[in-house]
Amino acid sequence: MSDSLIHIIPTLQNGGAETVLTSLVEEFSKVQYEQVVISIQGDKNDFNYEKVARFSTVIHAKEDSLAVKEVFQKHPEAKLLAWMYKGVLKAHQWKHRFRTDQKIIWNIRNSNFRYFQIRQRCSLYAFGLLSHMVQPKIIYCSYQAKKVHTRYFFSKRNQCVIPNRWAKERENLPKVNPPETPNFLYVGRYDTMKGPKRLMRIFKEFTQQHPSARLKIAGSGWTSEMIPPFIQDKVTLLGNTDKIYEHYASATALLFTSYSEGYPNVLVEAMISGLPIIAFEAGDSKRILEEYTYGYSVNTKHSFLEMMQKMSSHPFTIKERMVELSIQKEKLNFRKTVDEYQQFLFF
Repeated sequence: MSDSLIHIIPTLQNGGAETVLTSLVEEFSKVQYEQVVISIQGDKNDFNYEKVARFSTVIHAKEDSLAVKEVFQKHPEAKLLAWMYKGVLKAHQWKHRFRTDQKIIWNIRNSNFRYFQIRQRCSLYAFGLLSHMVQPKIIYCSYQAKKVHTRYFFSKRNQCVIPNRWAKERENLPKVNPPETPNFLYVGRYDTMKGPKRLMRIFKEFTQQHPSARLKIAGSGWTSEMIPPFIQDKVTLLGNTDKIYEHYASATALLFTSYSEGYPNVLVEAMISGLPIIAFEAGDSKRILEEYTYGYSVNTKHSFLEMMQKMSSHPFTIKERMVELSIQKEKLNFRKTVDEYQQFLFF
């Protein structure tokens, strides 16, 4: 088993890293890499568990620690791809405890802690010091993530940026069917860094001039109490949905209000659906949207509202969106991401 891979990740819930891992495991299975996924804290109820289990052995460490030890000891030649900080920490702990010699690759996602998050920022300096001691290969999901971690003195040797691109690869996307009245879409779990309150303020102000406008919100953690009373009848909460591409296809535009991101998968998903995007700059969002005809990066609430007005008054035609969709499907082909992972991991 010269080309075997052990993924170590906190859970298999519905997050950006988990989504990329799910797609990567599937693609690597097609070239017959033997893979094991170790979930540190998750269980069979995790959102992506069944998808991953179709293409890889899955071990839940909190339920079967003996199986983790057996995998480490039986596959000393395997590469350890450690996802996020918990994955990195556990990979080194297990390797030391089980006295094995696998090479550990750090898969670092975005982190941009605020000034008052002293403990988290100190932990990044500790990881930076560790990176110089063990000199791992490091994969960053975005240029923003690389920039942030460089400030925390992460090792600059053997590092690369591998964008997620189109993390959820699909052969057949729903037909584009934009609405006649403004119907906006927001995709993201409820998280202060994703700007949910900013989203509510903007949409509330927009509806004062456009009472027919509607907003759909897809993602976990949202409750009706989080929606201001004035607009509750105009907002639909979708929760986690497997039909997200149908909503991309039938929306007027995607609203992106995050303050901090790495590589926002949601932008890529919207782009390969031909959906116009109005976005504040966060992480690699501006870099991503520069390659998209219908992507608009703004810096102020006024500019954001102006673009919502423009999208409502002069929506793009189905033909226009279909043309751009075809272009983006080629540019954002997840196969490119798979090839870059394969090259960095095994060659």
